[in-house]
Amino acid sequence: MKKLLLIFTLIGFVTFTACQEKPKPETMDQTPTLEETLTEANPNDFTVTPLVGELISMDAALKGDVTALTPESAGKMAGAGAMMVFKVNTAYYIVVDKTTNMVVTNNLASLAGKNIALYGTTNTVNGINFFIMDKMEEAK
Repeated sequence: MKKLLLIFTLIGFVTFTACQEKPKPETMDQTPTLEETLTEANPNDFTVTPLVGELISMDAALKGDVTALTPESAGKMAGAGAMMVFKVNTAYYIVVDKTTNMVVTNNLASLAGKNIALYGTTNTVNGINFFIMDKMEEAK
């Protein structure tokens, strides 16, 4: 009797699953093609829309002072070889020129005291944020 009940239960389960409505091909999720995957937005890509922020002193930022540098103080710091970082909201970036692979200080110092728009990509290495810069300009 138990075997007969088990067989009827199994037949009922198979019949139930076989009779369920199958999803139509147009409603099924499609796997993206390689081209679609490559064209998806990269959150670290700022080549079209710039990353806008201001220039601050790294020494002051480490002490908790996040005020923007003036053109005079940034010029003095660049001449002395002091480190400056690019601040966007609560994130800090060391700016590296893409063509020379050198840390950018003199060019950024010329735009100190203004909102700066940087184009390029961001990268984080060992918890340190880097901005690999293609070009920079004063933010509009």
